[in-house]
Amino acid sequence: MRGLIEAFKELKDERYLQAGKKIYAFMNVGLWDEQTGVYRSQVGATVTEYTPLNLGAALGAMREIILLTKAASELERYKRFRVHGVDASGIQQSVYEETGEKDFYAKDGDGDGIPRMEYAGGAHGIAAVYASRVEIQTPLEQARK
Repeated sequence: MRGLIEAFKELKDERYLQAGKKIYAFMNVGLWDEQTGVYRSQVGATVTEYTPLNLGAALGAMREIILLTKAASELERYKRFRVHGVDASGIQQSVYEETGEKDFYAKDGDGDGIPRMEYAGGAHGIAAVYASRVEIQTPLEQARK
């Protein structure tokens, strides 16, 4: 999708933009799970798998659409997805002080659930990197009832 948006920007051919928007609409209809606030990794997935690659692709696609359309509702979806897909999922292993940590002596100085590097585990902490893979439960609607 990002490739289509870039093609539109460079070539000014509306067909690329429309194709990108069509893919994004599919993401929102076919993959978005309102209950968990994340995109399923495939249609009907009850367990969604995120890697740095597919998480980055989804966040990047959202960013490009938001910059083009200026849609406030999509910005809200982006923020929700960022919280659930990154902060709450455990994919981000730790953070630096520059990310908003208010108390440098606390394990999680800003309360976002992501520990500072030196408190993230191991003898010397964990670098501020993404885990190679996380899973998020995304049960189907009928399974939730």
